[in-house]
Amino acid sequence: MKKSSRILCTLLGAGVTLLLLLKMDASFSISTISTTELSLSDPLAKRWNISTMQNQYYMVTMLSLFCGQRWQGYEDFTMAELDERDKEYIEALQSNLNHPLIKEVHLLYTDDKALEAVRDRKLDNRVKIIPVKMRRRVHMMDFFHYAAKFLLNKPVIALNGDIVVGEGFDLIDTAKMAEEKVLYTLSRHGNLKGNCTAENYCLEKLYQGSHDTHIFRLKQPLDEALLLRLDYPINMWQAENGMIGAFLYFFNFKVYNPCKTLRTYHQHCSKVHKRGKKNSIKDPPYKWRSNLLGKAPPISDLLY
Repeated sequence: MKKSSRILCTLLGAGVTLLLLLKMDASFSISTISTTELSLSDPLAKRWNISTMQNQYYMVTMLSLFCGQRWQGYEDFTMAELDERDKEYIEALQSNLNHPLIKEVHLLYTDDKALEAVRDRKLDNRVKIIPVKMRRRVHMMDFFHYAAKFLLNKPVIALNGDIVVGEGFDLIDTAKMAEEKVLYTLSRHGNLKGNCTAENYCLEKLYQGSHDTHIFRLKQPLDEALLLRLDYPINMWQAENGMIGAFLYFFNFKVYNPCKTLRTYHQHCSKVHKRGKKNSIKDPPYKWRSNLLGKAPPISDLLY
C-alpha cells in the first residue's frame, strides 16, 4: 500500500515535544463522515439518545497497549491476561470511533507497535483517527496543552483509554461552556459490556475524586507557567484532584461533574491492574498542597 505522511513538530512547554503524525492512507486519514455512514454496533446504538447533531467533538485519548510486553508493575500477569487487557482498550477505542458525535480521535501513543496493532485491526470508522506520537507517556497537562495548540475553540473530550462515551453529549452548549469558562470532569459509570460488574463512581456514596473524562472548549490557551503544575503522570494518586484544583484556583474556571446526565462507561473486566505503591502528587517532586486539591461531586444539571 502506498503511504505518505505529513509530520508537524511543535515544541510544547517544559521541553516536551509532540510529533503529530497524520497518516494519510487507507487506515488513517482526516475526512468528513456523515451520520448515515457510521457503523453502530448493537447494543451500543440503543444506548445513545441523539436528539441533535449540532455537537461534534474532538476526542483526545491515549493508546496504552502491552503488545506482548510486561511493564513495570505488571510483571506478575500472564501474557494471556495482558492480551485480554489490550482487547479491552481496543474495544473502547472502537466504541468511541462508532459514536456519532465523535468527529476525530487524536490518539496519543509512545510505542509504534501499539499503533501498528490498531492499524492491523482494521477498525470501523478508523478514518477518524489522528495518531500523535509522544516522547513520554501522557501527563495530565498534555490534554490541555495539546488542545490549546491544535484544537483551540473546538469542543474537546479528553479521556482515559478504557473509557467509552455514552449518552447525553448532544445536550451540551459548548459555545456557552467556552464563554463561561466551564470544565466538565466526569466520574464513570460501570462497565459498558462484559461479564463483570465494575464500580459506578457516579454515585455520591462512592465518589472518591475519580474523574476519567474532561469536556472543555478553550477560547484561548491556558497560562503555560501555571499549566506546568499539571506536568505529572496521569495515573498518579489524586491526579484528577490536582487538575480540578488548577482549573478552579489557577485558571478561574467553573468545574462541574454532571455524570448523571453525561454518561461514560468503564471498559475493564480483566483483572489487570498495576501493582505496587501508587505515588501521590502530594509527594516529591510535585508537592501539591492539600488545600489546592479540588473535588467535583456527581450532579445531574449541566451548569454553566
